[in-house]
Amino acid sequence: MIRVLSTFLLPKVLVEKKIKIGSVPVTIVSSKPLETSTKIILHFHGGGMVSLSPEGHIHTLLEWTINTGIPIVSVNYAKSPEAKFPTAVEECFAVYKWLLSEESRQIFPSKRERIILAGDSAGGYLSIVTTIMAINSKLRNPDGLMLLYPCTRWDSRKNVTQSREMFANDWVLPQSWIALCAKSYLGTEEEKLRKNPLVNLMKLDEEVLKQFPPSCFVVGSLDPLLDDSKEFVELLVKNNREVDYKTFDGVTHGFISFDMFIRQGKEANVFICNWSVSYTHLRAHETGRNLVC
Repeated sequence: MIRVLSTFLLPKVLVEKKIKIGSVPVTIVSSKPLETSTKIILHFHGGGMVSLSPEGHIHTLLEWTINTGIPIVSVNYAKSPEAKFPTAVEECFAVYKWLLSEESRQIFPSKRERIILAGDSAGGYLSIVTTIMAINSKLRNPDGLMLLYPCTRWDSRKNVTQSREMFANDWVLPQSWIALCAKSYLGTEEEKLRKNPLVNLMKLDEEVLKQFPPSCFVVGSLDPLLDDSKEFVELLVKNNREVDYKTFDGVTHGFISFDMFIRQGKEANVFICNWSVSYTHLRAHETGRNLVC
């Protein structure tokens, strides 16, 4: 599948590689030689913790690496209901630690100037949680987060946020699917785990939030997870973190995957790629202000 897409749709892909980090499969795509890469995007795909894989997001990943020149390592973490919390979280953190290790220099021999975590929906959640675990473990923090309509709380109840209730019958992400995913991921421990800051990110301690790297958020105005993004952005801004936040009007969850068909998807991809290349957060650091679009 990767070869078909890279040959007929995006011919500038230079590297296509599948490896395992321990027992965790990852897919690596790059438009430039890995040997000279000093920046890496570590990607976690969406799918409600129960479905999909890097291959399901391959068109977006290929666009990103071609437009940014940055190689992408995409993690095919274990899925629920067979692998409940915290299995996928631990696998994603293991791959992040591998990127920091000497062992990873067999593939990426150059110095890691920047490591950006990226993900959509459940993958956005995994990007944030991997950051939390790096902070708690006193490891090097990721240098940035690219978050597409992230889920910031796993909860099967409909009235958790206004947007989840308002768009409960959404055609892409209905409340029934959100509930099924939460129950599959958390199992019988859901009620207890709602208080866990690795499950409900709104429970995060301020001392952890104050150490978050610069972040870029993209979400649709009709997305049931709209408030998941908005409320987490508010937490970051409250704790003086650097944030780029952009809402795209008239679209719902997962719209960036339809960038070949809708204007908002194309614009979001441009926004994401520009952010990762220009490192807008450096300008925010220089000006001493939060960047919220």
